[in-house]
Amino acid sequence: CTSVCLLRPGAKDRGWRCRCVTMAGTADKYLGFTLASEDFLVPILDVVEIVTLPPITAVPGAAPHLLGIVNLRDRIVPVVDLGVCLGTAAETEADPSCMVIVHGCDGVEVGVLVDRVAEVVDVPAEAIAPVTDLGALAPGDHLVGIARNDTGVRFVLDVARAVGPTTRSSVPTRA
Repeated sequence: CTSVCLLRPGAKDRGWRCRCVTMAGTADKYLGFTLASEDFLVPILDVVEIVTLPPITAVPGAAPHLLGIVNLRDRIVPVVDLGVCLGTAAETEADPSCMVIVHGCDGVEVGVLVDRVAEVVDVPAEAIAPVTDLGALAPGDHLVGIARNDTGVRFVLDVARAVGPTTRSSVPTRA
């Protein structure tokens, strides 16, 4: 049995509360989000939780995509600007308020900033075209598929590949 923690606004805006949802038959379930006007999907099994962005502490000498670290319920979590990793800019100049915690390289939890979290959707395997269908125009190994629906396409993203292996070595560990 697999569960994902979805955070929703609490009553009368008194903070966020966690609602853990058991996801039966998760193979075709994806979390949809928007980044720089593009729609992306990540397998729900890669998602740990969705949280309001806490204060970020910068890490001196970190890679450009590593914005810093956050203390999330006594866990040190690196925060990555997914737009920098993908070579896109944020949709707005406003500060992001949403962070998706995912399993990054080597199973390290990583917070990625997104413009907007949309929904958890069912996408059958037959509705996902391989990126290799783009031939030489395929943009690297972080995009693993293109999901088709009635309104257009969404890119299926391998977040661990997108944020890269530098995340683990860029974050200090506790002694």
